[in-house]
Amino acid sequence: MAIDGVNPFGEKSSNWSTWPILLFNYNLSPWLVTNKLFVMLALIIPSKESIKMHNIDVYMTPLIEELQVLWRRVVTYDVTKVEGKKHCILQAMLKWIIHDYLAYGLVARCVHQGHKACLICRPNLTFHHFLELGKVVYEGCHIYHPYQKN
Repeated sequence: MAIDGVNPFGEKSSNWSTWPILLFNYNLSPWLVTNKLFVMLALIIPSKESIKMHNIDVYMTPLIEELQVLWRRVVTYDVTKVEGKKHCILQAMLKWIIHDYLAYGLVARCVHQGHKACLICRPNLTFHHFLELGKVVYEGCHIYHPYQKN
C-alpha cells in the first residue's frame, strides 16, 4: 500500500489536498508489480483541509475491514480455468506501507512534527530553538541511530 498527499492542480499555494491510496500486487513478476495495469487505486481522500490524525481513520476503516476479510480467506471464481474446479480460495495480506514521513505520522498515529519528531531518539532527545536560524536544533540525535556510524 502506498499513501502520499498530492496537489492535483499543480498550484503550490493551494489549500486543496488529495491523498490517493494505491495497492500493489506482489504476487506478480517484479517488472509487472508497478505496471499501471496492475496497480489498484483503493481509495482517494479528497479534502479542502489537510488530513489529520483524528480523521484519517474514518477514510481508512472500509479499506482495513476489506483487507481483514481477505486475510481470513474468500472463496472466489477463477476464470482462467477452462474445465474442472473453477472456485479457488483467495487470501491477501498487507505486506508493506510505502509513504513519506508526514504520512507515516498519520498512519502510525505518532508524533512526526515538532520537538519530539525523531522516533528513535524520542526518550533521549535534547533540543533547543535557535532564534538566529528560526529552527529547532536536535543535539546528539544521530548518536542513537543504529544506522549511523561514529
